Amino acid sequence: MSETRRIEWHRWQNPSITAGERGSFRDDDDADYDIYKRTWDDDRRPRFDSYNGRYLLGPPGIIPLGDHNSFDRLYNVWVGHASFDIGQEEARAIEDTRGVELLKVVTPYRFLVAFGKLFKTTEVKRAIEAAVCSAATKVGDAILAIEKAAALRFKHWAILCGADGKYRIVGGESENEVKEKMGDSAPIKMSWRKNGRQ
Repeated sequence: MSETRRIEWHRWQNPSITAGERGSFRDDDDADYDIYKRTWDDDRRPRFDSYNGRYLLGPPGIIPLGDHNSFDRLYNVWVGHASFDIGQEEARAIEDTRGVELLKVVTPYRFLVAFGKLFKTTEVKRAIEAAVCSAATKVGDAILAIEKAAALRFKHWAILCGADGKYRIVGGESENEVKEKMGDSAPIKMSWRKNGRQ
């Protein structure tokens, strides 16, 4: 019996902005707020002498921080908390979902995802859940069936997934024999590890 897979969603909050500053950035057309100190040249052209706002020092130099380059303003970013391991297959399914702009798998159970501004957030989240949760459950059931077959045939075994997406079993009388047959391939499950994992 396979586990029920689910994803819990939370809106991503920019860690570089404190709670008191959230929402305090002003629109560009707000005349009362000017982060640049202006002076005037002799021919009455404005000259910017200094920057008054937040900035980041990095390899490309000084980067002013504000609404124009704030990550959470440029992208519709969400954090997905999964009740299952996010492997290559799950990551590929998320990336292939229509409306997904960016994906960063942070931990085996957590990922950051940005949705396109012209897509409905709830629809994209549902599409991700449908692609990852239901399809992954079928894959999990298939791997469980392969695991049972391997346990009947071999004392020690490993399940591998080839580049073509097909699963195969490598088995033998000892762990070392199976490891030799595996070569450099990364196993999905092994008989000698807790829960069959590395």
